[in-house]
Amino acid sequence: MLIPHFTRYIWAIGPSGSGKSTWAKELGLPILETGSWVRSWHHTEATTEELSFTTIECLGKDHRYFSKLIKFNLKKIDAKGVIVGVRNPIDFIDHFDPHLDGIVRFIGETKSEFEKEGLSAIDGIISFMLRTGIFNYSNYKSYDL
Repeated sequence: MLIPHFTRYIWAIGPSGSGKSTWAKELGLPILETGSWVRSWHHTEATTEELSFTTIECLGKDHRYFSKLIKFNLKKIDAKGVIVGVRNPIDFIDHFDPHLDGIVRFIGETKSEFEKEGLSAIDGIISFMLRTGIFNYSNYKSYDL
């Protein structure tokens, strides 16, 4: 699998179970698993729907709750790293830099309305940046695994 050009972070974006985390571990870079916070609040067999419900509850109280967690945890990554599992377009907009970052978009079936709508919005942002030249095609890869 080809890796996009990047100088800071690779964003592994896609639905639950699409292979993002497995792929990221193979790179040998520091990984920020953005879905790990909500998963840690649930039992190990929690469904994507349950995790999405908790996420929406948090975002309803503070729409930048997870963005703040991402900002804090990115301080632990010195240089290059992989950000896995962002599904909230606000988190993506707050931290993605089209001049420094790359994206690997994993295609697969979404498992909740939150995933579907969040990934659709992020795809729209990525498409806008690619089509306007803000983000370079050499920094983007898409895989249907």
